[in-house]
Amino acid sequence: MVAKKRAKTARKGTRKRGRPKGPGKKTRTGSAASKTASRRKIIQRAKAKPTFAVKHAEAALERRVVEAPRMQPEPGAVRLEEEARKIEQEVRKDIKELSMPGMRARASGICKKSRFVALMLALFLGPFTWLYTYKKDWWKFWTGLILDTILLASIVLALGIVAVWLWAIVDVLVKDDNWYNNFPC
Repeated sequence: MVAKKRAKTARKGTRKRGRPKGPGKKTRTGSAASKTASRRKIIQRAKAKPTFAVKHAEAALERRVVEAPRMQPEPGAVRLEEEARKIEQEVRKDIKELSMPGMRARASGICKKSRFVALMLALFLGPFTWLYTYKKDWWKFWTGLILDTILLASIVLALGIVAVWLWAIVDVLVKDDNWYNNFPC
């Protein structure tokens, strides 16, 4: 029956949907039934050849791992775990104190400083002495640096004022009385 319909439509020169063929226009090849059949073949091929991910997902589902029941630890094991954690914390603390690889760890948190070195720095470098003991004297260093900057600016300003003052005195002394007597009104 389908073959008869195809033969009729071919004789009439119309497509399946009833549109007439125009000059130079191509007709569609195949019917809706053949398209669905080709789609089915594509789907069957895809099912027959699963992708890599599908294969491994199926394999993982097939070999499900059964978890072992959890057992309560012995009381001695808990104490050992706590001691191990304490030791781990101490080791991590020591590692943090080491600033460079190969450097020896200090037995205590005290770093000895030489008083003689501090005195020499104070004699020759003044306020930069506090960089030697910066951990405790940081506030002294910054306070001194700010005060020195303000003092230096005020000294320059004061010297400038004194210099202008002296210039005014010398200028007055250099000029004679005629200059002042002939000054325009």
